[in-house]
Amino acid sequence: NVNLGLWKKGKLVKVQTCGIPKEMDAAMLSVGAVVEVLGFEIWPSGAVRHGHIARVRTDKLAEDCMHGTEA
Repeated sequence: NVNLGLWKKGKLVKVQTCGIPKEMDAAMLSVGAVVEVLGFEIWPSGAVRHGHIARVRTDKLAEDCMHGTEA
């Protein structure tokens, strides 16, 4: 499993834990890596209901992953 977080008010906050897909290399998921998470809905906390990692986003910076209206 891997912990996922978002930036909230300038601070990185853990919002949920997801399993690592079998086809994904765990080494790609180092601290600071950005991933795209898919699921059924986004809760107010930023967690994704029934979320799963879809892909690693090498085109995004961790600091770009904001919560809600901070984006």
